[in-house]
Amino acid sequence: MSASEFLGVRVRPGETVRARVPVAELADGTSVTLPLTVIGGRQEGPVLYLQAGIHGDEVTGIEILTRACRAIDPGVLHGTIGRSSRNSWRTFRSFRFPTRLSCWRGGARWLP
Repeated sequence: MSASEFLGVRVRPGETVRARVPVAELADGTSVTLPLTVIGGRQEGPVLYLQAGIHGDEVTGIEILTRACRAIDPGVLHGTIGRSSRNSWRTFRSFRFPTRLSCWRGGARWLP
């Protein structure tokens, strides 16, 4: 199997690559990037994309996805896995991280 590419990140068979993928630009010109891990299997196969951290206060999924991907052996994988686990970039750039309980105010849920 030759090298594969996922969202512009090239990965060779049996390799895991960590990169930052540009997704936007703020009004002041600051580039917004998301961390991406790409796992290239030794054998050809389907491409699977996994994500977590879509809502800034849901950090459990981030840890679950991190542990699950650590357990994947690229040497026996068929295909390619792309993983992004911090998709709420504003929360991760802020100085404080809200808890699930702090996101409820007056009966209405809010996300930073």
